[in-house]
Amino acid sequence: MAQLIVVTGMHRSGTSALAEVLVHAGAWFGDPTLAARGRQRPLGLVERTDFLALSEAAMRACDARWHDVFGFRPAWETQEAQALRQRFACEVLPDLLARNVTVLKDPRLSFLLPLFRPAMPRDTVAVLIVRHPLEVAMSLAARNGFSIPFGVALWEAYNRHALFSMRQLTSVLVLHRRLMREPRECIRVLIAKLDDMGIAELNAEAAIAANTIERGLYRQKSMRRQGHELAPAQRAFWKALRGASTPADVPISELSAESASILAKHHENPVVPRPGRPDDS
Repeated sequence: MAQLIVVTGMHRSGTSALAEVLVHAGAWFGDPTLAARGRQRPLGLVERTDFLALSEAAMRACDARWHDVFGFRPAWETQEAQALRQRFACEVLPDLLARNVTVLKDPRLSFLLPLFRPAMPRDTVAVLIVRHPLEVAMSLAARNGFSIPFGVALWEAYNRHALFSMRQLTSVLVLHRRLMREPRECIRVLIAKLDDMGIAELNAEAAIAANTIERGLYRQKSMRRQGHELAPAQRAFWKALRGASTPADVPISELSAESASILAKHHENPVVPRPGRPDDS
Protein backbone atom coordinates (compact mmCIF):
# COMPACT_ATOMS: atom_id res chain seq x y z
CA MET A 1 0.00 0.00 0.00
CA ALA A 2 1.30 3.47 -0.89
CA GLN A 3 2.42 5.67 1.98
CA LEU A 4 2.12 9.44 1.93
CA ILE A 5 4.36 11.91 3.78
CA VAL A 6 2.95 15.43 4.09
CA VAL A 7 5.49 18.21 4.67
CA THR A 8 4.36 21.59 5.94
CA GLY A 9 5.40 24.56 8.04
CA MET A 10 5.57 28.32 7.75
CA HIS A 11 6.87 29.83 4.52
CA ARG A 12 10.64 30.47 4.62
CA SER A 13 11.09 27.64 7.13
CA GLY A 14 12.80 25.07 4.93
CA THR A 15 9.82 23.06 3.70
CA SER A 16 11.36 22.79 0.22
CA ALA A 17 14.75 21.71 1.54
CA LEU A 18 13.14 19.08 3.74
CA ALA A 19 10.88 17.74 0.99
CA GLU A 20 13.86 17.51 -1.34
CA VAL A 21 15.75 15.49 1.28
CA LEU A 22 12.86 13.02 1.34
CA VAL A 23 12.83 12.83 -2.45
CA HIS A 24 16.53 11.99 -2.52
CA ALA A 25 15.92 9.43 0.21
CA GLY A 26 13.54 7.64 -2.14
CA ALA A 27 10.12 9.30 -1.83
CA TRP A 28 8.18 10.08 -5.00
CA PHE A 29 7.34 13.74 -5.62
CA GLY A 30 5.94 13.47 -9.10
CA ASP A 31 7.16 14.28 -12.57
CA PRO A 32 9.71 17.12 -12.28
CA THR A 33 7.76 19.02 -14.92
CA LEU A 34 5.05 19.48 -12.26
CA ALA A 35 7.42 21.36 -9.95
CA ALA A 36 6.73 25.01 -9.19
CA ARG A 37 9.82 26.90 -10.27
CA GLY A 38 11.91 28.84 -7.81
CA ARG A 39 15.44 27.79 -7.05
CA GLN A 40 17.70 26.79 -9.88
CA ARG A 41 17.40 23.09 -9.17
CA PRO A 42 15.40 20.28 -10.79
CA LEU A 43 12.65 20.19 -8.18
CA GLY A 44 12.29 23.96 -7.84
CA LEU A 45 10.25 24.70 -4.73
CA VAL A 46 9.19 21.03 -4.45
CA GLU A 47 5.57 22.04 -4.85
CA ARG A 48 3.39 20.40 -7.48
CA THR A 49 1.74 22.99 -9.70
CA ASP A 50 -1.44 20.90 -9.85
CA PHE A 51 -1.76 20.80 -6.06
CA LEU A 52 -0.65 24.41 -5.69
CA ALA A 53 -3.60 25.48 -7.82
CA LEU A 54 -5.95 23.56 -5.54
CA SER A 55 -4.46 24.91 -2.32
CA GLU A 56 -4.58 28.51 -3.54
CA ALA A 57 -8.21 28.04 -4.57
CA ALA A 58 -8.98 26.55 -1.15
CA MET A 59 -7.42 29.55 0.61
CA ARG A 60 -9.50 31.92 -1.52
CA ALA A 61 -12.62 29.93 -0.67
CA CYS A 62 -11.90 30.74 2.99
CA ASP A 63 -11.40 34.45 2.20
CA ALA A 64 -7.67 34.06 2.82
CA ARG A 65 -4.35 34.26 1.03
CA TRP A 66 -1.03 32.84 2.10
CA HIS A 67 -0.17 36.16 3.76
CA ASP A 68 -3.70 37.10 4.91
CA VAL A 69 -4.99 34.49 7.36
CA PHE A 70 -6.63 36.53 10.12
CA GLY A 71 -9.74 34.84 11.43
CA PHE A 72 -9.22 31.86 9.13
CA ARG A 73 -12.56 30.08 9.10
CA PRO A 74 -12.59 26.77 7.27
CA ALA A 75 -15.75 25.73 5.48
CA TRP A 76 -14.86 22.22 4.44
CA GLU A 77 -18.37 20.99 3.77
CA THR A 78 -19.35 23.60 1.21
CA GLN A 79 -19.84 22.52 -2.38
CA GLU A 80 -16.72 24.43 -3.41
CA ALA A 81 -14.57 22.73 -0.77
CA GLN A 82 -15.92 19.30 -1.61
CA ALA A 83 -15.23 19.93 -5.30
CA LEU A 84 -11.61 20.82 -4.49
CA ARG A 85 -11.25 17.67 -2.39
CA GLN A 86 -12.68 15.61 -5.23
CA ARG A 87 -10.25 17.19 -7.69
CA PHE A 88 -7.39 16.33 -5.36
CA ALA A 89 -8.61 12.74 -5.17
CA CYS A 90 -8.99 12.44 -8.95
CA GLU A 91 -6.19 14.64 -10.34
CA VAL A 92 -3.32 14.56 -7.81
CA LEU A 93 -3.69 11.54 -5.56
CA PRO A 94 -3.55 8.81 -8.26
CA ASP A 95 -0.07 9.92 -9.29
CA LEU A 96 1.07 10.20 -5.67
CA LEU A 97 -0.19 6.75 -4.81
CA ALA A 98 1.40 5.14 -7.85
CA ARG A 99 4.63 4.70 -5.85
CA ASN A 100 5.32 3.01 -2.53
CA VAL A 101 6.39 6.16 -0.67
CA THR A 102 5.45 9.64 -1.78
CA VAL A 103 5.76 13.21 -0.48
CA LEU A 104 3.39 16.16 -0.76
CA LYS A 105 4.63 19.56 0.40
CA ASP A 106 2.91 22.92 0.74
CA PRO A 107 3.11 25.46 3.61
CA ARG A 108 -0.62 26.12 3.10
CA LEU A 109 -1.31 22.61 4.36
CA SER A 110 -0.80 24.10 7.81
CA PHE A 111 -4.32 25.41 7.27
CA LEU A 112 -5.68 23.11 4.58
CA LEU A 113 -4.71 19.63 5.73
CA PRO A 114 -8.18 18.98 7.24
CA LEU A 115 -9.73 19.66 3.82
CA PHE A 116 -7.62 17.13 1.94
CA ARG A 117 -7.04 14.64 4.77
CA PRO A 118 -10.24 12.57 4.13
CA ALA A 119 -8.93 11.65 0.67
CA MET A 120 -5.45 10.72 1.87
CA PRO A 121 -4.32 7.22 2.90
CA ARG A 122 -5.24 6.24 6.41
CA ASP A 123 -1.61 5.95 7.56
CA THR A 124 -0.47 9.32 6.19
CA VAL A 125 2.41 10.83 8.20
CA ALA A 126 2.96 14.57 8.64
CA VAL A 127 6.31 16.33 9.04
CA LEU A 128 6.36 19.85 10.45
CA ILE A 129 9.54 21.93 10.08
CA VAL A 130 9.91 24.97 12.34
CA ARG A 131 12.35 27.85 12.21
CA HIS A 132 13.09 30.67 14.65
CA PRO A 133 10.29 33.25 14.19
CA LEU A 134 12.66 36.18 13.80
CA GLU A 135 14.65 34.37 11.12
CA VAL A 136 11.42 33.71 9.25
CA ALA A 137 10.33 37.32 9.67
CA MET A 138 13.66 38.64 8.42
CA SER A 139 13.52 36.34 5.41
CA LEU A 140 10.01 37.60 4.61
CA ALA A 141 11.23 41.17 5.02
CA ALA A 142 14.03 40.53 2.53
CA ARG A 143 11.80 38.73 0.05
CA ASN A 144 8.45 40.50 0.38
CA GLY A 145 9.04 43.74 2.26
CA PHE A 146 6.93 42.74 5.26
CA SER A 147 7.62 44.24 8.68
CA ILE A 148 9.32 42.06 11.28
CA PRO A 149 6.32 42.09 13.69
CA PHE A 150 4.00 41.03 10.85
CA GLY A 151 6.33 38.19 9.83
CA VAL A 152 6.43 36.91 13.40
CA ALA A 153 2.63 37.09 13.66
CA LEU A 154 2.25 35.14 10.42
CA TRP A 155 4.79 32.57 11.68
CA GLU A 156 2.74 32.08 14.83
CA ALA A 157 -0.53 31.68 12.93
CA TYR A 158 0.89 29.06 10.56
CA ASN A 159 2.49 26.98 13.27
CA ARG A 160 -0.51 27.09 15.62
CA HIS A 161 -2.82 26.05 12.80
CA ALA A 162 -0.40 23.31 11.76
CA LEU A 163 -0.56 21.79 15.24
CA PHE A 164 -4.36 21.81 15.05
CA SER A 165 -4.38 20.34 11.54
CA MET A 166 -2.02 17.50 12.52
CA ARG A 167 -3.76 16.50 15.73
CA GLN A 168 -5.11 13.21 14.35
CA LEU A 169 -2.01 12.28 12.33
CA THR A 170 1.21 10.57 13.30
CA SER A 171 3.72 13.37 12.99
CA VAL A 172 7.37 14.39 13.24
CA LEU A 173 8.91 17.74 14.11
CA VAL A 174 12.15 18.96 12.50
CA LEU A 175 14.11 22.04 13.55
CA HIS A 176 15.29 24.14 10.61
CA ARG A 177 18.49 25.17 12.39
CA ARG A 178 19.42 21.56 13.03
CA LEU A 179 18.78 20.63 9.40
CA MET A 180 21.04 23.48 8.27
CA ARG A 181 23.82 23.01 10.80
CA GLU A 182 23.82 19.25 11.29
CA PRO A 183 22.24 17.92 8.09
CA ARG A 184 23.67 14.41 8.25
CA GLU A 185 22.58 13.71 11.80
CA CYS A 186 19.21 15.42 11.30
CA ILE A 187 18.48 13.41 8.15
CA ARG A 188 19.44 10.13 9.82
CA VAL A 189 17.21 10.87 12.82
CA LEU A 190 14.29 11.86 10.59
CA ILE A 191 14.51 8.75 8.41
CA ALA A 192 14.83 6.56 11.52
CA LYS A 193 11.67 8.11 12.99
CA LEU A 194 9.78 7.57 9.76
CA ASP A 195 11.02 4.00 9.71
CA ASP A 196 9.61 3.51 13.22
CA MET A 197 6.30 4.78 11.86
CA GLY A 198 6.27 2.10 9.19
CA ILE A 199 7.83 4.01 6.29
CA ALA A 200 10.73 1.65 5.74
CA GLU A 201 11.85 2.28 2.16
CA LEU A 202 13.70 5.56 2.62
CA ASN A 203 17.50 5.68 2.51
CA ALA A 204 19.12 8.33 4.70
CA GLU A 205 22.57 7.80 3.22
CA ALA A 206 21.27 8.44 -0.31
CA ALA A 207 19.78 11.74 0.85
CA ILE A 208 23.04 12.69 2.58
CA ALA A 209 25.05 11.80 -0.51
CA ALA A 210 22.85 14.07 -2.64
CA ASN A 211 24.12 17.01 -0.53
CA THR A 212 21.17 19.31 -1.30
CA ILE A 213 21.19 21.34 1.94
CA GLU A 214 22.45 24.73 0.79
CA ARG A 215 23.88 26.35 3.88
CA GLY A 216 24.79 29.42 1.87
CA LEU A 217 21.08 30.21 1.61
CA TYR A 218 20.76 30.27 5.41
CA ARG A 219 21.22 34.03 5.68
CA GLN A 220 18.93 35.22 8.48
CA LYS A 221 20.74 33.77 11.49
CA SER A 222 20.57 34.54 15.19
CA MET A 223 23.46 37.01 14.99
CA ARG A 224 21.28 39.24 12.81
CA ARG A 225 18.27 39.47 15.13
CA GLN A 226 19.48 42.43 17.21
CA GLY A 227 16.86 45.04 17.88
CA HIS A 228 13.87 42.72 17.50
CA GLU A 229 12.01 41.11 20.38
CA LEU A 230 9.25 38.52 20.63
CA ALA A 231 6.19 39.12 22.75
CA PRO A 232 6.06 36.85 25.83
CA ALA A 233 3.39 34.56 24.33
CA GLN A 234 5.31 34.28 21.06
CA ARG A 235 8.53 33.51 22.92
CA ALA A 236 6.80 30.84 25.00
CA PHE A 237 5.35 29.23 21.88
CA TRP A 238 8.74 29.13 20.17
CA LYS A 239 10.28 27.62 23.30
CA ALA A 240 7.62 24.89 23.31
CA LEU A 241 8.19 24.13 19.62
CA ARG A 242 11.96 23.92 19.78
CA GLY A 243 11.81 21.69 22.84
CA ALA A 244 9.26 19.25 21.41
CA SER A 245 9.98 15.81 19.99
CA THR A 246 6.75 15.71 17.99
CA PRO A 247 4.06 18.28 17.15
CA ALA A 248 1.75 16.42 19.55
CA ASP A 249 4.01 17.50 22.43
CA VAL A 250 3.00 21.14 21.96
CA PRO A 251 -0.39 22.14 23.41
CA ILE A 252 -2.87 23.58 20.94
CA SER A 253 -3.83 27.10 21.99
CA GLU A 254 -5.14 30.37 20.65
CA LEU A 255 -3.13 32.92 18.70
CA SER A 256 -1.48 35.50 20.95
CA ALA A 257 -3.19 38.86 21.30
CA GLU A 258 -0.15 40.58 19.80
CA SER A 259 -0.21 38.47 16.65
CA ALA A 260 -3.99 38.63 16.32
CA SER A 261 -3.91 42.43 16.38
CA ILE A 262 -1.20 42.65 13.72
CA LEU A 263 -2.89 40.14 11.43
CA ALA A 264 -6.23 41.91 11.85
CA LYS A 265 -4.74 45.20 10.66
CA HIS A 266 -3.21 43.48 7.66
CA HIS A 267 -6.57 41.85 6.87
CA GLU A 268 -8.30 45.23 6.88
CA ASN A 269 -5.80 46.64 4.42
CA PRO A 270 -3.74 43.78 3.00
CA VAL A 271 -0.43 44.82 1.52
CA VAL A 272 0.29 42.84 -1.61
CA PRO A 273 3.68 41.20 -1.01
CA ARG A 274 6.31 42.26 -3.47
CA PRO A 275 7.96 39.42 -5.36
CA GLY A 276 11.44 38.55 -4.18
CA ARG A 277 14.34 36.32 -4.99
CA PRO A 278 13.01 32.81 -4.35
CA ASP A 279 16.32 31.67 -2.90
CA ASP A 280 16.20 34.12 0.02
CA SER A 281 16.00 31.72 2.97
